[in-house]
Amino acid sequence: MRLKAELERAMEDCLVEQASKDGCVCIKSENIKGRAHYPDQLILTPQRTFYWMEFKLEYNGLSPGQEVIVKTLKKKGHSVYVPKTLDQALLYHEFEMNRDKGFTEK
Repeated sequence: MRLKAELERAMEDCLVEQASKDGCVCIKSENIKGRAHYPDQLILTPQRTFYWMEFKLEYNGLSPGQEVIVKTLKKKGHSVYVPKTLDQALLYHEFEMNRDKGFTEK
């Protein structure tokens, strides 16, 4: 269990580092009072958009509480991603950074 948390945290740290380099503000949701089960990060982009990211490893899924929150956020039009790998997380971030420019994968 501890290794799982460490691996998810390492993936999160790498994404936060890249997003910060790209001019984003990353807010750890556990620091927002009353936000249990919310995705790990709320990322505010320089383009005045935002998205949520919940980091999971390939063999782990969302908890029931997280499933409710993610469904609710998506229903309200929020972008919510649940990457299983660092490559997925970086691809989702790149998509969000280029949303208004038209996205093409490198």
